[in-house]
Amino acid sequence: MRTGRALAVVIGAAALVLLPVGAAGAHPLGNFTVNHSDALLLTPDGVELTAVVDRAEIPTAQALRDIAPDGSPSDDVLAATALRQCEALAGDVRLSVDGEAAAWTLADTSLEVLPGAAGLPTLRLTCGLRAEADLRSPSTVVFRDEHLDGQVGWREITADGDGVRLVDSPVPVESPSDQLRTYPDELLDSPLDVRSFEVATEPGNGSGSGSAAGTGSGDPFGAAMAALDRRLQDLVGDGGLTPLVGALALGLAVVLGCGHALLPGHGKTVMAAYLAGRRGRPRDAVLVGATVTATHTVGVLVLGLAISLSSSFAGDQVLRWLGVVSGALVASIGAVMLRGAVRNRRSDDAALVEDLPEP
Repeated sequence: MRTGRALAVVIGAAALVLLPVGAAGAHPLGNFTVNHSDALLLTPDGVELTAVVDRAEIPTAQALRDIAPDGSPSDDVLAATALRQCEALAGDVRLSVDGEAAAWTLADTSLEVLPGAAGLPTLRLTCGLRAEADLRSPSTVVFRDEHLDGQVGWREITADGDGVRLVDSPVPVESPSDQLRTYPDELLDSPLDVRSFEVATEPGNGSGSGSAAGTGSGDPFGAAMAALDRRLQDLVGDGGLTPLVGALALGLAVVLGCGHALLPGHGKTVMAAYLAGRRGRPRDAVLVGATVTATHTVGVLVLGLAISLSSSFAGDQVLRWLGVVSGALVASIGAVMLRGAVRNRRSDDAALVEDLPEP
């Protein structure tokens, strides 16, 4: 069971690295994301918060290693985990009224295991909290969510009032994602990242109609590849894995791989400089390309294994460090090539001086 789950994590990590960012279906930033929704209801005697944390496939696989090593948590285990995680969340969300911090109390908690991409599990945590506060007179409310703030993902905040009027609220009343159930297609390339807000309140009813965010960039190639990928996942998830689907999957992998290779960061400039400097032949180009392909694939597999073996690894953080390491390697290669070019230039100049006739 553990081997199968680890293999699933490796496959998921490989898919994340090889697919464009726009290819996310259920999760806008890919299978590494941890997404947050905070829905606040302001009443004359307090603030109610419904906080939802939606973990994508890779963070879920990591969390399940600690929650249930066999991959099948019982209802009691889920309930205990929900209580523990909501207590941690309550300590990370900050609320103040007129500069005075308010304390949260837990009202209800739940943790669900839901199917994600290709049938892999995802975790949905829901926490109901309440803070006592006197909002019967004009006040200023400040809220900030610092829970798991080092993770990449969708973050939204909504706020409404019941007996309290929000004056020019900067956040919307309705969730643009139905509390992380349905992400708007136009925002997949520019996901929300709202972590805090401040609003003035007064007795009454009605709230402002704050804007959630602007629309995404709308990359046509990424959108087309995302549609193909979702169709493939639907076929596999519905048990429609036939030889034709397998052939289509292979073709899609080739197309995605070619498109991925055209993105920055794949050593094309380094390879071109190397081949130009060495006056490389086509055979040399094939050898260099095969080497880059092999090392790239090995790197993806190593990343997947590292994430599957430890729940302390955050995929997005690993990718950042890999970017730093790869940049340092490219800079080192460039320095070595520059040194060799300067040395060859000096040798050529010295040879030219020796060949000059004496006066």
